[in-house]
Amino acid sequence: MHNIHVYIFNFLYYLTTFLLLNILCAFPSQAQITGGANFGLSIPTGDLKQSFDQLGFGPTVFVRVESPEAPIGVGLDVSYFTFRGSDRNIPSANRPVVATTSQRIVQSHLEFRFYLFTTTIRPYLGGLFGLKYMHTVTEFRDPRAYSEPFGTSMDFGNFALSGGSTAGFEIQMIENENDFGTTFLNLGIQYLLGGKAEYLETSDVFDPENPEVQQSATNMLVPLIGITWRQ
Repeated sequence: MHNIHVYIFNFLYYLTTFLLLNILCAFPSQAQITGGANFGLSIPTGDLKQSFDQLGFGPTVFVRVESPEAPIGVGLDVSYFTFRGSDRNIPSANRPVVATTSQRIVQSHLEFRFYLFTTTIRPYLGGLFGLKYMHTVTEFRDPRAYSEPFGTSMDFGNFALSGGSTAGFEIQMIENENDFGTTFLNLGIQYLLGGKAEYLETSDVFDPENPEVQQSATNMLVPLIGITWRQ
């Protein structure tokens, strides 16, 4: 089953890349290049909220090509979020052991964006389609020397489709000077509907010899704040 997920992921990844390259080539040569970075919070919703009891956080980077003739753009948005689980004591005859489970999500989306108007304040709406990779890591430590984990960590990964919508606005901060481009403050939010994925249970009831695997949809709400640079 895991091999099937890998094949599906590879197929969709190359298909998305092919579509993105064709779309970018279709834009006129005078198209504007836009890039930037955001800091985001990942708020699990629905069934995922029952298993992820903490907020995720992490960076988002993006690059877009925008048409000079219409208020539209297309590009690639990549994000990385970490959900740190609670520490759990594991019974051990030799020494005390603490297990810490972290859920990590890498997302890559093709983004289509439409600007309502393009002045010093640029409100926008958009759509996202792509993939996410959920990676569960459980680390075991001796609480008397809480530093590097001992032994080996237990990893578990799974792919899922992802798509949704985005909205927000950009506020101009630094006007174009000496051809270095214009800088905007970005305030936005994404709502992402994720396909079903498997991940390790992170509740207080945890058996390292027989960890429980959960499965649910991977929906999440992602508020964003960051900087956009426009050529």
